Amino acid sequence: MIVSDNDPKKELKALTSEFQYSNFHYKNSKCSGFENSNFALSYGSGHLLKLHNNTMVFEDSALINLLEFAKENIDKKTVIFYSNGSLGNFSKKNFTSFDAFMKELSFYSSWSNGFTIWKDDFDFNNDLDEYFPQVSLLITQSKKKQFIVCNEPYFKMQSVKKKGNYNIFSVFCKNYLGLLKKAVADKKIQIETLEVIKKDMLFKFLPLNFFKTKVIKVENYSSEGLKKNIDLEYPWYAYYLVVVLGYLFFFYYLFDGCRKILRQSFKLFRA
Repeated sequence: MIVSDNDPKKELKALTSEFQYSNFHYKNSKCSGFENSNFALSYGSGHLLKLHNNTMVFEDSALINLLEFAKENIDKKTVIFYSNGSLGNFSKKNFTSFDAFMKELSFYSSWSNGFTIWKDDFDFNNDLDEYFPQVSLLITQSKKKQFIVCNEPYFKMQSVKKKGNYNIFSVFCKNYLGLLKKAVADKKIQIETLEVIKKDMLFKFLPLNFFKTKVIKVENYSSEGLKKNIDLEYPWYAYYLVVVLGYLFFFYYLFDGCRKILRQSFKLFRA
């Protein structure tokens, strides 16, 4: 277990006193953006290296299941991505092409918490994107023969107030889509796959983050130059679509909140 950050104050180092285990390590690095993810992976000594966000908590037995699944795939070194129930049915899907694998993941391929890479396949010296080092590394695995998207819910999100402090709209429209466009140019994914991902971003990802950032303001992402950033990759009307759908997310959150309250009340009633 590696806990790593690029905090000059090294505040997380205090965890080494709380968790005094031989396999628990704190590493500090001096880098910008999310490049620290690459350093964290480089410190790992296991067969399978996995990123884990500070916003996610393991469900019961999840770590055991992850370890068992890694053992099942250790010989073939299958590329594994944990999408955590984000794609619908809680299942595992196998793919024999990187293109189909990326199309299934859509924009969730950007999620660092789902990313894994085998130690034997990890190359620290790769030219990685500052904000999406894990996507850069994922693309380096395009020549592999087997891929698995594990959509079983192994994690649950914990509340982190005012997370962000970077321009999420800029880095996704420029950096993330830039990586995918290069992957198309390098014939690692099809142009149709890129278009599917862009469409999913337009109708789901961008409106949701507009809602969280601009409407209910629970996250601290910058939205400076929002229209300009969207216009870089989308038609003129895309910005207005994002804004309208962003405000409509309010009704989804209202419905989802009521559903959770009713589910909890039902559990208490049955108990």
